[in-house]
Amino acid sequence: MTKGQIKSWHAAKGFGFIKSPDLENEVFVHIRAFARGSREPQVGDVIYFDVVTQPDGKVRATDCYFAGQAKPVKSVSVYKPTT
Repeated sequence: MTKGQIKSWHAAKGFGFIKSPDLENEVFVHIRAFARGSREPQVGDVIYFDVVTQPDGKVRATDCYFAGQAKPVKSVSVYKPTT
């Protein structure tokens, strides 16, 4: 996980950019990178996130959560065959 801060946020479009001292460039983040039911990010929020590289070479944040909150647990669906 990488720690960073929301540097810009475009509420109407649902995306923004994160700055982290651990990364050379700002990282794109979309509202869908936060757990369902999370509040909307605001400029200055400190967050934790993972970074993924897209096929076009651009990077984006994923699995984001706000500092001071527990890391969300991903739900895993389990296939249970019926008999």
